Parts: sequence; C-alpha cells; structure tokens
Amino acid sequence: MNAKSHKTVVAVVVTALVALGSIFACQQENLWDLATLESAQGGLFVAAGSQGVILYSENGAEWSRSFFSDVNCYFVGIASDYKGTWIAVGQYSGNNGVIYASNDGGATWQLRYTLPLPSAQFTSIATDQAGHWVAVSNNTGRCAYSTDNGHTWNESNTLGGTMYGISYHQGRFATAGSGGIGFYYSDSYGASWSPTSGVPAFTFYSITYSNSKFLAVGPNNEFLTSPSGDVWTINTVLPASFSSTRNFISSSPKGRILAIGLSPSDVYYTDNGGGSWSVASSTGSNLYGIAYGKGKWVAVGEIAAITAAIHYSTDDGASWSGNTAPSGSGNFLRCVAFGYR
Repeated sequence: MNAKSHKTVVAVVVTALVALGSIFACQQENLWDLATLESAQGGLFVAAGSQGVILYSENGAEWSRSFFSDVNCYFVGIASDYKGTWIAVGQYSGNNGVIYASNDGGATWQLRYTLPLPSAQFTSIATDQAGHWVAVSNNTGRCAYSTDNGHTWNESNTLGGTMYGISYHQGRFATAGSGGIGFYYSDSYGASWSPTSGVPAFTFYSITYSNSKFLAVGPNNEFLTSPSGDVWTINTVLPASFSSTRNFISSSPKGRILAIGLSPSDVYYTDNGGGSWSVASSTGSNLYGIAYGKGKWVAVGEIAAITAAIHYSTDDGASWSGNTAPSGSGNFLRCVAFGYR
C-alpha cells in the first residue's frame, strides 16, 4: 500500500469513528432528553377549591397561590391537556356553573363560560388532549363542550340525570353520575350523548380509565367497570371499610389506580384494574381530589371543614406525607390535576 492509499484509509477510518461517536453522542443526548423532558417542560400540580382558591406546585409539597382572587367561585373539578392548558370548573356564588382556563401554569385565570341556568354546578372536566374539552354538571345532565381548546363553549343536553364525573379514552367521553341515569357516553366530543346500561340505581361520583377499561366508584362498597363506557358490570370486591360518603379515583400511566374518600379517610390502591385492593396509610383528612405526576401522587381535601389539606406520596400511594395548604387558601380543596407549562 502506498503512502497516499494509506492516508486515504486512515482518513476514512477516522471519519467513520467520528461519525460513530456522533451517533452515540446523539443517542446519549436523546436518552438524556427523554429522561429530563418532564423536568424541562415544567411539570406542575394545580389544585382548586372553595372561596376561589387555586394553588400550584412543582413538587407537591411546596405550594404557591395563584393571582385568582374571586372568593365567590367554588371550584370542584380541574384537568390539564399536558400541553400548557388547565381548565377548572365549578359554580359562582352558589348558582351559575363557571369554566375558567389558565395557560401559564395556574398563575392567572380567565373566565371562559357561564351556564345560563341558575343553580347548576359544573362538577367535572375532561379532555382528549387534542383541543376537545367536555364539562358535566349536576343539573339534569347539562354539559358544555369546546372544540377549540377551551376558548369557546357550546351546551348539550343529555336525557337527564346528574353527572358527577367524566373521563376520556380513544375518541369516547364517558360519564358517571346518579341513580343509574347519570351514565352516558359521547363519540362526538360532547355534542350528543347516548345512555348506558348495567348501572344500578345509586350514585357514583368518579370515573377513570385504566387497564383497558373505565372504572367508576361510589359510596356503597361497589365499583363498576366497562371496556368501552357503554355497558357496565358491577363489582363487589372492595373492602367493607371502603364505604365512604363519597369516593374519588385516579390512575397513573403505570396502571395503578387509587381511590380516596371521606369518613374513613383511608387511601386504597389496585394494580389489577380493581380485581383486588390494598389499603395504604391513612391521611387523616377528608379527600376530594387526586392526581399523579412526576412519579408522585397528590391528594387534596380538608381537615374538619376548617383547613385545606394537601398530601403527597412518593412510593406510589402506599404511604403519605401531609401538610396544610398556605394560609388564606380557603376552607378546603376539591380537585387537583397535573400538567405542563
């Protein structure tokens, strides 16, 4: 091999090694990006409740109060699209249902919609994370839906009944509610609804989707499951101590489902879609809202209807740490959601 050929071979080898090193570097950077994406996007918990209180936190332990200050608002439901929008729902001064939105991590809020019908409260909100939002209410099945990421809203009437919870999965919104007539499903983003079947004549307050099915819980030691939200099956494997005034549930991407409630204030969890449940350490608070993000759970509520309470878990809901909310944050918290700035 002559000197010129030798130099050519060496140059090719060096170029290949540099390129290969660049590939490995890119892979490492991509892995790093994936590992730090949640942190870089500024994951936040946002909680809301009575007297217009709205709080936000990056870690679930330290909380700041938003600039929202209307004490006549009473928030009971909140959700995030994981893309920078939070929407909170409830009622204003005990009458009209209201919808507020935030695009800055819960720091400031704008009124987006008010129900014209008095004595109606929006009870829950859900989104497909693609610009569609649906809010349900406690007045004869009225709901409001938005197709432009919560900027404008339209009303829709179902066949009747009170709806307390709503969840979304693969093009379908499903609700849970009262007396066997608060369960509906919509494949038109809330514009029209169909009634379900298999629901007993008592109230279920919360609904989520996990482990390939919707789940709904209520106060009678029973929960419902449905693969598609149209036909429901009654399950009765909850522990006797699970009976509570109201129960609320949420699920994590890992498939764990947590159920919380009032009197008793224990937290229950299941990893097999409700086939069996375990009880976690008690929080000592009446709990109304729960959310998962950044590898931890956050549950909110109140202590003796006097002090707002916030609890968080770093071991997937098995044990809980607690603290009260910042002073002046209202009598109690009713809902919490996780999302990104």
